[in-house]
Amino acid sequence: MKGVVKMIVAGVVILIIGGILLLVYLGLNGWSFKLDYEMKTYDNQSPIHTLNTKMEVGELKTEFYDGEFVIVDYPESEKLDVRCTEENGKLTVTSKMKHWYNFIGCFADFPTITVRIPKSLELNLDLTVNAGTLNLADGEYGDISVHLNAGTVKLNDITCNELKCEVNAGTLNSEKVLCLESVKTTVNAGTINLKNVNSDDIAVDVSAGSCNILVEGKKSDYRIESKVSAGSCNVENQSGNDLGKVTVKVSAGSANIKFTED
Repeated sequence: MKGVVKMIVAGVVILIIGGILLLVYLGLNGWSFKLDYEMKTYDNQSPIHTLNTKMEVGELKTEFYDGEFVIVDYPESEKLDVRCTEENGKLTVTSKMKHWYNFIGCFADFPTITVRIPKSLELNLDLTVNAGTLNLADGEYGDISVHLNAGTVKLNDITCNELKCEVNAGTLNSEKVLCLESVKTTVNAGTINLKNVNSDDIAVDVSAGSCNILVEGKKSDYRIESKVSAGSCNVENQSGNDLGKVTVKVSAGSANIKFTED
């Protein structure tokens, strides 16, 4: 009986603390859960060769359009800090909440940052996602470098010169990747899923977590170098026909490499 009473008292205390925290949150946020914002447009009117992102919250997506310059549509709010800066042809877009207590209750109606890219431009991408979501539109890009510390990145159907992906947490997915030079993936934790990868040079390094790649073509066409310290890998060393190279290193976690024609 005493145990039941203690549980009831503990429950009441938790409810009281929760109510106090809710009141504090509402007070700090103007007694509202909503994120009030106004959409703004950044139109730099100068040539851009690289898009750099530093996402800590929200969603950023790219889309291609018939135009001449890179344009960013972004929200302006008392709680949300989104900035667009340009220097020497590099456009940097950052997003973060202005105060820690602004995070709670803002995710349901969080506005999307849209980067509009001219169809004639093969933009280099240097993408850092600490939280939130990044969604790349189908199309052609230059070199792509992705640093994912948390959150989600979706690449869709892309063509690029070189793709570098480093995942420390979170998930990176793609539907189709054509890389003219190489694909290099590093997984320290989290997951990378790349489908229909077309590249002559594919490198996988897994310290923890998992990397799953579906390669277009025959397994016999690729020279495979596989080194596993711990964890698992489904491919072994083979000479292949030297039409392509797959290098896999697994310290822990798992690497799963499959081929579309096997």
